[in-house]
Amino acid sequence: MKSSFLSILFSILAAISVAQNFELGLNAGLADYSVHNIYSKGVYNNVILYQSSVIAVPLSASVLYNYKKFQFGAAIETSTINYKSRYQPDFGILPYITLNNRVHETPVKLFANKLLHFKKIEGYVGLSGLYNFLKSAGNEFVQTSHTSSIGFGAQAGATYFISKHIGFNAEISGRSNNFPAGPLDKNIITVPVTIGFRYKL
Repeated sequence: MKSSFLSILFSILAAISVAQNFELGLNAGLADYSVHNIYSKGVYNNVILYQSSVIAVPLSASVLYNYKKFQFGAAIETSTINYKSRYQPDFGILPYITLNNRVHETPVKLFANKLLHFKKIEGYVGLSGLYNFLKSAGNEFVQTSHTSSIGFGAQAGATYFISKHIGFNAEISGRSNNFPAGPLDKNIITVPVTIGFRYKL
């Protein structure tokens, strides 16, 4: 009976110890989408990007696991990218028409970080891979479309813990991703800068 009780007690303590290595995170911020030199030639028209850079507001939720000097995790992010493009019907016969475009981006990211401890500040740098779900909203010339793509990136950030469980986080990251949606059909560099909080279990 005593041995059974001790086994249960050790199991509970082990579960608590593992749980304390987990963190939950929520972040929001700004992301710059550098979309230079995008050109798409269709069967009946030419489309040229009107903006070389687009700012969006990403929101993300993450689950992290700390193991010794490393951190592993998964995150899901969502943002809406609004940009302008120029549509030229009939290959130059008619003038360009400026179009408003919208793409909803939902990347699912897996990452690994190297932890850097500075008293109450927990810094990190790492690499990430992502699978991106995209929905391109239609307009009078472009139909609504759904697609997905794979990307890779890196991130660096820091969390300042104001208590044993709660901390404030700031992160800058960058990723390379192909956007096969509407005129955004080339490789795009995305640089999100976000702030948020972390809750350590």
